Amino acid sequence: MINIRYTAAQQYDLGSDSDDGYSYDTEDRSGRGGREEAWKKRLRRGIELGCVGLAIGWVAGWAMLALLRSS
Repeated sequence: MINIRYTAAQQYDLGSDSDDGYSYDTEDRSGRGGREEAWKKRLRRGIELGCVGLAIGWVAGWAMLALLRSS
């Protein structure tokens, strides 16, 4: 079950049908406005690419072993 906490203003706005274009800030607790620092983004991207590369290497390795066994 997802537990979502809303402020009183958000609850009021969720209850109304009017869309007046008002948007809420998506600030995280540090107050940086949801923007990730550059080094964190690079680190996250590097880890993601490393995992994808590892998975591709693993599949390619098992494919080569399967080809060697079949001959």
